[in-house]
Amino acid sequence: MATQNSSTDPRIHYLEQTRTALVTALARGVAGEPVPCQSDTIVGPRAGAVLLQAGMATAKVLRLLSADGAAIARQFISWNFPGEPGVFLSGKLIRVEAPWPDSLAQTQIRYRDVHQNPRGGGRWIAGVDERGATIVMGVSDIVPHILIGGTTGSGKTVAARNAAAQLSRQAAEVSLVCIDGKYGAGLGPLQGLPGMVGPVATDIRQATNALGWINAELQRRYTIIAAQGESAIATLPRIMLLFDEFQEFMDDAGVRELTRRILAQGRAARIHAMLATQHPTVEAFGEHGALKRNLVGRVALRVTDQDASRVVVGDSLPRADRLMGRGDAYAVIPGHVHRVQLLLIDEAELQAMPRQEPSLREWPETNPEDYGAEPTVRWAYSGE
Repeated sequence: MATQNSSTDPRIHYLEQTRTALVTALARGVAGEPVPCQSDTIVGPRAGAVLLQAGMATAKVLRLLSADGAAIARQFISWNFPGEPGVFLSGKLIRVEAPWPDSLAQTQIRYRDVHQNPRGGGRWIAGVDERGATIVMGVSDIVPHILIGGTTGSGKTVAARNAAAQLSRQAAEVSLVCIDGKYGAGLGPLQGLPGMVGPVATDIRQATNALGWINAELQRRYTIIAAQGESAIATLPRIMLLFDEFQEFMDDAGVRELTRRILAQGRAARIHAMLATQHPTVEAFGEHGALKRNLVGRVALRVTDQDASRVVVGDSLPRADRLMGRGDAYAVIPGHVHRVQLLLIDEAELQAMPRQEPSLREWPETNPEDYGAEPTVRWAYSGE
């Protein structure tokens, strides 16, 4: 895998040409007056970028370079880029970026290509950032739940599968519950991975039962906490719910309520959720965004518009609608945002992974009448 320190990497040459041309033009007054700039370059996996620090002239330079679809900025980019360039603020810096052509882009970064030590405990390698560093994500008290959002072809399901595949190597520490709103087309290939509690749920009835099992475990763990204190469950495995295309089942009141309880109460019980959707809209999360508030971690892939970007990122910036698809993403945790090329895992790799029978051959039935303001599901624990 090429890195930005390689003297043979043509991307470095292209970026240096672009940086020099931009800085020289601004110093000569292309913005109407000479603007001295400090500058840096980033050789990202999917796009090259020049960062400009223009001081008091930042607003003027930004308007100049971003006007008319970045018409002026295009003239300085030295490689034949596909798609559209971008000019926008990145912190206090002006970022001028353009996609690499397919011959230079890195879209297939594999697990074997990166540092392989996420240290267990509900962590997994998400991908590689723009500086070549390995980015690890995970669930914890600080990041109890995660939202993955991206349009078709962005890499959303691959991101969820990658997390599940790595977490399955931690079967002693993490138990997996998978619900697939694609009726098996998304998470179906995960069936039988080590650590799976039960079969992949592929319809509303199965989803209700799987969520009911988690809520019963939630209630059991809170009973232990009440009797012995929170430290009493520290040795129990974390439970990770992976719910792909969750919005497909959210019209069902039972699914919606059981999911809400997991997101609202799961952290203290070491129960976590990763919800994925290709339609990150406010409506997908129910009235008043009750589900979205607890999804602190975000994996934002390419979305269709600025409104969807605001939902999946959780803020107006960065803009996920400017991403390039095929695993180009922002990994967001409190206080940190990383531009990441996510790891690629395909079905052939998944099929080659070891398999075992899940703990439950089928999910026990949940009675919808048990839904209430507090968890009341009791069938899963008979004392055995």
